[in-house]
Amino acid sequence: MSSSPEESHLTPPSSEQISLTHKEKSDFPKYKIITSDGSISKIKWDEKMDDEDFIIKKIGSDIFYRDLCNREKSLIYLCKNKLDMKNFKYIYPKKSHNETFNILFNYLDKTAKDSIKAKKQLAFVAFRKKDGSFDKSRIKVHYLSKGEHTEDKIFELLLEIYYESNSDYSEIYIYSTNSPCLTRCNHVPCMIVAFVIANMLNEKHGINTIIGYHKAFGSHEKALSSYPIKDDDPKYDDNNDSEVKELLILIYKQIIQKQKYKNQTFSMEDTGHRPKRKLKQFYSKISNSETIKHLNDIEQDLFKKHPKLSYTFDGFHEHGLEMFNNFTTKISKLLIDDYENIYEEICSYLEEVFFLWWAKKVEDASSKFLKKRLASIILNYSLHLFLMEIREIENKLGRNFFEISYVVIK
Repeated sequence: MSSSPEESHLTPPSSEQISLTHKEKSDFPKYKIITSDGSISKIKWDEKMDDEDFIIKKIGSDIFYRDLCNREKSLIYLCKNKLDMKNFKYIYPKKSHNETFNILFNYLDKTAKDSIKAKKQLAFVAFRKKDGSFDKSRIKVHYLSKGEHTEDKIFELLLEIYYESNSDYSEIYIYSTNSPCLTRCNHVPCMIVAFVIANMLNEKHGINTIIGYHKAFGSHEKALSSYPIKDDDPKYDDNNDSEVKELLILIYKQIIQKQKYKNQTFSMEDTGHRPKRKLKQFYSKISNSETIKHLNDIEQDLFKKHPKLSYTFDGFHEHGLEMFNNFTTKISKLLIDDYENIYEEICSYLEEVFFLWWAKKVEDASSKFLKKRLASIILNYSLHLFLMEIREIENKLGRNFFEISYVVIK
């Protein structure tokens, strides 16, 4: 699920609400980028640095990065040391760049256009010449291939351009449905490679690189599953990091309190779980076997398997009421004439069973939705931090040549 700009307007907990006692910044391995023979690779870097709290860093002519591949550790790191939502600015697209990407979409074939509309992963690259026109012959689209990321072939092409003696290009536009990865086990992450090559191209040919994406790539959803959404949730182990737990719960509360969240739809899958019902306790009071059979059918229909549902909170509440009202209407027609007292007993009994079950289903579905939303916020925040460090590097170099932003598809 792609995040929306509204997510950037959360307020961070104050220092009185949560105190961070230490930094966990040394658990992530450091790597030095190696550029040789037309490829980008890495070597482990164990030497001590003055400041080891970074995602990407340039020292002299060397570029280093830290591998935040471990989702659990990176979640703790980002929450304890970095999650300053007050200063988080969503990566909005420059209007001119957003318009350019939408123009470039029109140059693609039907398959690529359909994939973009369906939000399927692909990546393409386009080159703007110094006269302002695009080199349409060199627009290349790449789809997912086993063992590769869609940007890999693009990087090979960019390195070819770098090694050319001169270039007629002024800008390179790279679009990827999912943003280039910031973590990639056993490989240099695509975002790191993109910046390294962008720096090389700008330094040699004066080319600027603009990257657009529709959805931030990656997820801390699995790591978030270890932490509760409510303070008193009995399902979660108290041994979990209490500082992270408190911070996450405070942010969840802020997300829930936002009016736009309350009006958003979320999905409920049928997990197959059904509550235990003891309807047979009423059968002895009913003399007609056909009535018992119909009663059982109506009760089974109330708890039958349902398709995937999508509603707001209020919508799920209303849907549950509608389901139960339909049940009471059917059972009233069956029992009200001959078994009025039993009708009231059965309705009272099943009302408690049904609504406890339904409320739990809605809570589980909304919790899953909340964790997806927070995972998206954290991921976009890590992109924000990366871009801030890029800006620091560019300021030291005295050159601005690398941009990345969310693309609004028209």
